[in-house]
Amino acid sequence: MIEVNYHAALKINASSQKGMLFAKFEYYPGITPRKIYDQLNLDEVGFVTINGRLANGDDPLSDGDMLELHCFVGGGC
Repeated sequence: MIEVNYHAALKINASSQKGMLFAKFEYYPGITPRKIYDQLNLDEVGFVTINGRLANGDDPLSDGDMLELHCFVGGGC
């Protein structure tokens, strides 16, 4: 299982949602942050962290990882 935290500001038309949102994804070999944020239909993801460390959107995830998706720095996020 992969735990995912992301800002509501990343969701398309998420003006009614504020703060951080949470999701869980089944782990399968080869899953990447990019595959997850594509499945969540997120707007422009600025950067990702895996287990608190800066990562690339194409880095493979492992079972039990914590993925955080962050928006670009700026207003509204």
